[in-house]
Amino acid sequence: MNRFGLLRKLIEGKELTFNEANTLEKTPPNSNFPFKYIIVEKLKEQGANAEIYLTKSKNPRIAKLGYEKTLLNGYKIQREFKKRGVKVANPRGMFRVYNPNLKRFFTAFVMEYAKGENLSKIELENPEFEIVQKKLEKEIKKMKKLGYKSYYARSKYLDESFFGLKLENILYDKATGRITLLDFDFDKLDTKKLYTNENGGNNR
Repeated sequence: MNRFGLLRKLIEGKELTFNEANTLEKTPPNSNFPFKYIIVEKLKEQGANAEIYLTKSKNPRIAKLGYEKTLLNGYKIQREFKKRGVKVANPRGMFRVYNPNLKRFFTAFVMEYAKGENLSKIELENPEFEIVQKKLEKEIKKMKKLGYKSYYARSKYLDESFFGLKLENILYDKATGRITLLDFDFDKLDTKKLYTNENGGNNR
């Protein structure tokens, strides 16, 4: 299959074989993660070691690129949060996504695209902020039970939350009233508690 056909497969969200991936990038990394998705739009940089992209597909996804170990840990944690009912962006898995500009595959944690405006854009005095804050407090309580040691706060002087949840990673969809949490400071999480089920067994 030619390059155009392979790019079309990625746009459609179909997985490539190693040999097909090799056509797009000479000697791509021999990874356990599937070659899938094509990234098209950089949404933002996140810290010193992560970038967020939007994938081009029928159902757009968010692809977080960075250090593989960190991404894999984040994926596992977000998957557990999702299982336990925390309103996080639905994690789809770990993939090798293709950057057509650089003609390279990169490891990415891919999650479902969530609609909404990030909380940093909603003014403190806006009545909607109070609505979102109450919803957020419910999610924080769930997360604390799962071992999250962080808490959310906002002051008139600092336009972000403290210890783990930044406002830009909290989306609010005005049409549905839904909030979605996109990212966390996982250093503030007791993973032993998260991965232990109610009977005390290991749930990894």
